[in-house]
Amino acid sequence: MKYPLLALLATLSNLIFAQNYIDHIFINDDFPFHNEVKAGDLNNDGTLDIVALSNQQRFLTVGFVSPGLNSLQTVSIATEFSMFNLELIDLDSDGDLDILCSAPFEDKAYWWDNEGQEVFTRKEAPFADYNGFKIADINNDGEDELIVGQNDAVNILSFSNAQAQFLATVESGFDAPDAKSMEVLDANNDGLLDIITSDAFDGIILYMQTTSGSFNRIELLPEVFSIDKIEIADFNNDGNYDLLAASRFNGSTKILINNADGTFEETRLPVEVERIEFANLIDYDSDGDQDILYVDTGFGEDAILNVYINTNGEWETQQISTVFEDAENAVIVDIDQDFDEDIILVDNQFFDPSISILENDNPNNSKEIYFPDYVITPTITNENFSISSETELEYNVFSMSGVKMLDGKVTGKSIILSSNWTPGMYLVQLVSDNSSITQKIIKQ
Repeated sequence: MKYPLLALLATLSNLIFAQNYIDHIFINDDFPFHNEVKAGDLNNDGTLDIVALSNQQRFLTVGFVSPGLNSLQTVSIATEFSMFNLELIDLDSDGDLDILCSAPFEDKAYWWDNEGQEVFTRKEAPFADYNGFKIADINNDGEDELIVGQNDAVNILSFSNAQAQFLATVESGFDAPDAKSMEVLDANNDGLLDIITSDAFDGIILYMQTTSGSFNRIELLPEVFSIDKIEIADFNNDGNYDLLAASRFNGSTKILINNADGTFEETRLPVEVERIEFANLIDYDSDGDQDILYVDTGFGEDAILNVYINTNGEWETQQISTVFEDAENAVIVDIDQDFDEDIILVDNQFFDPSISILENDNPNNSKEIYFPDYVITPTITNENFSISSETELEYNVFSMSGVKMLDGKVTGKSIILSSNWTPGMYLVQLVSDNSSITQKIIKQ
């Protein structure tokens, strides 16, 4: 079968992304209408792979990406039910990423056990269907917990070896949010993580943790209807995490600046976008602060891929592309592991639905690598590891799903406390002046 828009897509992509991006387009006519996308290393080969979920067609597509990003080997998984809220998590603690989804019409959640060799076995999750979902050490006990928005309740669960145990209820009952999105941050700098949730009808709710496991409810944006996604970043470089609240409704997307005392101040974006299909944080211009990638679909219009460029809290709109006719979702990760942010995008264009990798190829991000004296040991560990250097280095440690685990500086020797981390592969990035290098660590 020939794809009538493929040549046009490729030509336009080269024109639009030539300066900063290489666009790898993977057409998949058999499985259109992907609604969600995530990235993680599912086969532990050191390369991030792609998982896309189709709510309507009831299937998952797992795309194993080649190291050069020039091929995508796909595995299709029938879900039987309409699934939502795709997550990648090592649920059974065996060292590889599993696939978790919520099945709201069955009041259940299911996960696909990653058994290796591209084999995934569906199992029922040890908790019911969910809307919001977040993994964090919310009670500072050294172990990650699950924070789950479920059926008019926000609950905290512990999990290990595919078993979950109820720990606490943050809020339940009629007033509890129907959480579409959930994040954690220390909103008032008291050393305790707080919970931010969106709600279908009540805007944004902040649950301020007063003592370990005890929360006070604060309504931040009660007048805003249907916040689809919350993300956090320090937009104005003052050391405090701020909020992006994205909504598909006209003019409802907001930025809230953190006052560091549990209160937030609304800052208007330069343009009230008519309808945002999705929004993601990205350092698009590689200046060290977070910009906002979003798709404006209007009502019945083709998708326009835009970015709000952030300059110390001041915003400017820049159009990136009109190629993607029905861009549904995106995830921002460093898929080529060159220490800049790439874009993975699902486009539900009717005739040529695609998964696209927009690889950041900005030459300004290239750094000469020169590190004469450093040691990371051991590189395979079930406890901690150490970084040693004769000169001062900055370090960043990332999970293979792109989550920053920690950062800091080292002169001499530093012990990295990783004994409580989930088994799997991690990347240690060392930075000195204008040079950087990376080392893989395997946590058993």
